[in-house]
Amino acid sequence: MAKLQSVALLACMVVLLHVHAGGAITCSEVQNDLMPCITYIMGGASGVTPSCCDGVRNLKNAAATADDRRAACQCLKSAAGSIPAGADVGTAAKNLLRQCNVKLPYRISVSTNCDKIN
Repeated sequence: MAKLQSVALLACMVVLLHVHAGGAITCSEVQNDLMPCITYIMGGASGVTPSCCDGVRNLKNAAATADDRRAACQCLKSAAGSIPAGADVGTAAKNLLRQCNVKLPYRISVSTNCDKIN
């Protein structure tokens, strides 16, 4: 359950995020942009790094279509198995967005249905 929450949180956070210029966003692109945030999300860092915030902003600013946002969400959900149980991803994501001064027009939650993202 915690693994799913972790990935869902990241998924929702990134739902508005990255677009690939020639087509749909790929999971590799999403992962590359968010890689600097992993330690923070998993509870191994007390603060968000500038490179993490840059990655989150890059993803958010690059999102151009609903299809790209839904694809990013699905990529993050599928990565749920790699997040260890016990990580408080929900709180970490809220804090990460606040510290990076990034606002999203939806709630970050494991119950987010990627197919309904516009």
